[in-house]
Amino acid sequence: MTAPATPTIQQQAKLGIAKKVAERSERGQKLFQTQKHLINRINADTYSVPSCSTDEHYTVDYGERVEDCTCIDFGMNRGEIACKHLAAVAIMHAARRSGAASFCHSGSSSPSQARNPPSQWWPLPSS
Repeated sequence: MTAPATPTIQQQAKLGIAKKVAERSERGQKLFQTQKHLINRINADTYSVPSCSTDEHYTVDYGERVEDCTCIDFGMNRGEIACKHLAAVAIMHAARRSGAASFCHSGSSSPSQARNPPSQWWPLPSS
């Protein structure tokens, strides 16, 4: 009888990355659900996202060509793993696109509002 195959270092690394991605996705979802009212759009692709443990806010760039966050976690994992702040903004975008009005906004979730989300979800600062 042969012994079970031992995962290679590369396989172990991939499993480690997958676990980190899943953890940050879960944290991002929790952050969005509990603090979405504190996520502020600064401009077209930039958001201010609260820290979960301090009074700080992090700057998240999320657009067609860039995904970046000023938090330590993102800096340490640059290029491999998104942080929870970036995940929260991604969830906000996905919820808006899907018309999940009750998920993104505390107002009415009628079908017409789901197709035409309230502008307060994405207010741009006054110039």
